[in-house]
Amino acid sequence: MDKSMILSQLQTEFGAALRYQASDIEQHVSGGLFSAEQVIQLYRNNFVISCCDALQASFPVTHKLVGEDFFTSVARQWVLSNPPQSGNIIDYGEGFASWLAELPLSASLPYVASIAQLEWVIEQTASAEMVFEPFPFADLSALPATQYSFIRFHLAPQFSLCGASEAIYPLYQMAQQDQFEAINLNMPSYVLLQKQPDFTVSLQPLDEADYQFLLGCTQGLTLANIAEQLGIDPSHYVQTYIAQGVLNRFSCLENEYE
Repeated sequence: MDKSMILSQLQTEFGAALRYQASDIEQHVSGGLFSAEQVIQLYRNNFVISCCDALQASFPVTHKLVGEDFFTSVARQWVLSNPPQSGNIIDYGEGFASWLAELPLSASLPYVASIAQLEWVIEQTASAEMVFEPFPFADLSALPATQYSFIRFHLAPQFSLCGASEAIYPLYQMAQQDQFEAINLNMPSYVLLQKQPDFTVSLQPLDEADYQFLLGCTQGLTLANIAEQLGIDPSHYVQTYIAQGVLNRFSCLENEYE
């Protein structure tokens, strides 16, 4: 067995031990003053705490809503079941919101998972590329009218969407300001997110029609698809969101215009 295979096996065994899974790693540990189990426990504690801290940094409002004890408990469960897949801990947390939605907690507090999803979209938007190129109006006007129905519009990369059946936007705003008041939590909420030059992310509430139009754009729907599925004239939305810089390019059939 070559050294690379031995190293690979050691890494697999060590990773299993960190998550309390069956492992033979202890026989390869020289602890000195500490037993092999004590050495592994030190690494295990550091691993779990570091990953939990990363989750708390990515989901601060979720943490605030459920409290320290509960968040630490569910974060620890998540870490042991979903270890990081890369050395970049900043990216850690994808799928955490969906996992929260499956917990018994969601039956009585469904907005918690929805807030977590919003926070994850905020994290991803903050690391997105920023593009400020003018919209290619000349290319758009050059298209024959027969192709208009087949046009697809695309969001600039610094914009993202998040929607939920709970009032995530007002709840998030209240949590940010530590000023809570009674609201109807069962009210759908739709948000347009935009990365700012200082790497913060601004949130803009949307009504359902605007959200569905932009969502259709992210899904690659043509103008004809959007008009048919939503029962709307998309021209108003196209004009509005091109003017705001949200839509920055279009495609039609095999052509891309940026």
